[in-house]
Amino acid sequence: MAYNPKIHLPPPEPHWATRGSEPFIFDTPWGPIGLAICYDTYCFQELMRYYAAKGCRLYINCTALAKCHGTALGSTTLEAGSIVNQIYIVSSNLAGKDLYNDFWGSASIIGPSTKFWDVEYFAGYPFTNPKAAENRMYTATIDLTLATREKFEPNPLLGGSTDFRPIIYRKLYADLLEDLKFQE
Repeated sequence: MAYNPKIHLPPPEPHWATRGSEPFIFDTPWGPIGLAICYDTYCFQELMRYYAAKGCRLYINCTALAKCHGTALGSTTLEAGSIVNQIYIVSSNLAGKDLYNDFWGSASIIGPSTKFWDVEYFAGYPFTNPKAAENRMYTATIDLTLATREKFEPNPLLGGSTDFRPIIYRKLYADLLEDLKFQE
């Protein structure tokens, strides 16, 4: 059976796709790179946080984001993910129309700016930019040293420990799993 990196499936995808069960990280000479597909990126930000915590400085988002999903979901989510996780995002979206959808288009390379709490487009455009609908491939030279959680860690206010504390989320998710057990 082939490996499927897409963990979450919005309707109608369960009719024709199989849900994956594990994140996908691959090693390169430049460090580990995380891969996610569409819905996983926009609606499940924990995955990008996981990749950044595992040392990924680059995140690939393969997507088919249609205009029916609104103007904020795509670019806003990617920009926020890049800022919060201090990670570069390479995103490639479908452009044009299929039988049912009109896609935004947009290929882009975005990432941490030299200005704290800001993001920069190194290539391409936000989804809603009229130029995004063009079918183009972009390349850019990026500085991977800007993709670092060191801007947030260590936090002297927390006694030198990190801001991101997975143990807290482990407890929260264990609580949720306990609640779900009674709903089955």
